Amino acid sequence: MESFEMDVECRRSIQDSKLMAGIFQNIVQDCKNLHPAVENFLVQSSKLESQIRSTVLTFSAFLDTFQQLAGRADNTRGSSRDVGECLTALLNRQRSVETSLRMFASAINTKLTNPLKNKNEDFKRKMITMEKNHMKDFKMTRNGIKSKIVTIERLRTKMKRQPSRCVLTQIEKNNCELFTQYRVLEEQERQAVKRINVVERTQFCAIAIPV
Repeated sequence: MESFEMDVECRRSIQDSKLMAGIFQNIVQDCKNLHPAVENFLVQSSKLESQIRSTVLTFSAFLDTFQQLAGRADNTRGSSRDVGECLTALLNRQRSVETSLRMFASAINTKLTNPLKNKNEDFKRKMITMEKNHMKDFKMTRNGIKSKIVTIERLRTKMKRQPSRCVLTQIEKNNCELFTQYRVLEEQERQAVKRINVVERTQFCAIAIPV
């Protein structure tokens, strides 16, 4: 690759790397901001479960007394047994509502609140690890690039003082290596963005699936 073309590609790679790094940090921040929102949702879910269970108890007591009335109408010695049958049929339908409410309250706890709480904690730990590893990899690659740039500048200075084919060859070799390192950084950031996107999507899916 010609020197001019390489310089153009290096500049493009630098811009793309910066863009990818910025996207990564933005998504990380979005994920961090999601944690307190999930925690608040879990608090409200627990409150909802508690209220539903309280409602079920009251509703169950209501149906028990209603059943007594239906039983009296159903066993009357008068002409109102048909009313008793209607009341019993109505009672049975309401019992199914009671059962559904119990199942709903249980599902909130076992399929939503507890699993999501555990997953939210896992996401927090994963986010901290991903951000730490990303910063470590980014700094390591950037330091390698900076070191390579210093080497090239030193060789160019030497070339100005004592021009030689050997030094020129070293400059060209280091330029190629620098170009490769820029491409590595670009791909590194691109893969980091892909991974963080998967984590973010998994977070939202963890909320959506049980709901």
